[in-house]
Parts: sequence; structure tokens; C-alpha cells
Amino acid sequence: YATKPDNAMRLTKLGWEMARMAGKALREQLPPNETVHFIVSPYARTVETFHGLASAWCDPEEFSHIPQRSKRLKLWYSKLMEMGLTWHEDPRIREQDCESDGFF
Repeated sequence: YATKPDNAMRLTKLGWEMARMAGKALREQLPPNETVHFIVSPYARTVETFHGLASAWCDPEEFSHIPQRSKRLKLWYSKLMEMGLTWHEDPRIREQDCESDGFF
């Protein structure tokens, strides 16, 4: 925290693994073809957590052959939406606000 602001902190390797596992568990609980909508904080690790969860619907590695990151994301996001997974970022959601209110 001394050199990097909280909103720029990235997920750890364990965090990525946990997000992927949670995504698989969530998807297994849903009926086939169920739509899901996520509300995501713009914090880096929150977006990465969403990406880990979303990988249960479509593995982003399917698009790893595309060198340009923005193009890869656009195609992956399109595929996720085709599969019924939607999301939006809400800048009003900040982790410290949730923690102080006892949300976690």
C-alpha cells in the first residue's frame, strides 16, 4: 500500500484460482442457459475477480492468439454476452465502503 494505490492492487495467484473456482461453482448451480448479471467495481482486483468468474462461461485463452489486448477483450466480452453473461462497472462501489459497513 505504500507505493501502489488500493484501486490499482492486482489479484494474487491464489485470488485468480479462487475466482475461477467460484465461477465454476456458480455456473454449476445455475439452470442451463440462465442469464447472469454482475455489477463490478472499477478497482483492478475486482475486475480481475470478475474475469476469473467469467472464465467459467468462456475461457479467455480461446482468444490468446489475438495479439492486441483490447481486441481480445472485445471478442471475449462479446462471446460472454452471447452466452447470457452481462455486467457493468459501477464506480460508486468501492471495497472500503463495503468493508466499513460490515458487508463482508
